[in-house]
Amino acid sequence: MKKTILLTLTLILLLSCSKEIPFTETEVDGVKIIENSKAGINKELTYKIDEVMTIENNEEDTTFVLNFPQQRADLNSDLDKDGNLYVVDNSKNKYTISQYDYSGKKIREIKKKYAPLRRSKEDMDGINDALKKVSQQMGGMIEFKEVSNLRSAITQMFVDSNENLWVSVNESMFKEEGQDFDIFNKEGHFLTTVTVPELTGFKLRSKGKYIIAATSIEQNYSEGGKTDVVIKVFKLSING
Repeated sequence: MKKTILLTLTLILLLSCSKEIPFTETEVDGVKIIENSKAGINKELTYKIDEVMTIENNEEDTTFVLNFPQQRADLNSDLDKDGNLYVVDNSKNKYTISQYDYSGKKIREIKKKYAPLRRSKEDMDGINDALKKVSQQMGGMIEFKEVSNLRSAITQMFVDSNENLWVSVNESMFKEEGQDFDIFNKEGHFLTTVTVPELTGFKLRSKGKYIIAATSIEQNYSEGGKTDVVIKVFKLSING
């Protein structure tokens, strides 16, 4: 009987120890370091996205999209309501977002457990073909460095009206099923991952409860040539 009880307690202890801890917090030189695992703390979170406006342009040139402000912007940064700046580390080997306060002081690093992913041969061929087309259009004045066969950990990011971070991951912008977003709360804790079909192929900028989505200019160099430029506005909310 004692052996049975001991075995049961041992199994319970092993199971409890095997459960992944969602996050840890440490502080180094005044910077809070949030290390998130892949275990989100709110897997039940859901979102609602409604399209409220669409503007299309079917002209041959890309003037319309090039003159659209957030299309030119590097979408690896954003501000929250308090003026804190979030900046993505453009890495293919790690997943890090740094937060700076209004004075420019680094106050937080948000990290998530990440294993680098390799691009497929099809992806590599498509990227190299697109860069070749750009170089040809520029008369050979631009030379691109060798493309890495690793995907970028983070493609783009924005802060929603509730100060949650939406982080597009693993170059999923053009994924047919939709862009994949990791969602973090304002404390930097990983909540869950969602796939948003409505945002496939768009670069994004948040304006309060609205998202401005513009056709990615990269599509103009994909197979089939130029794409029609589309700008959409969505209203975004989350529950849970």
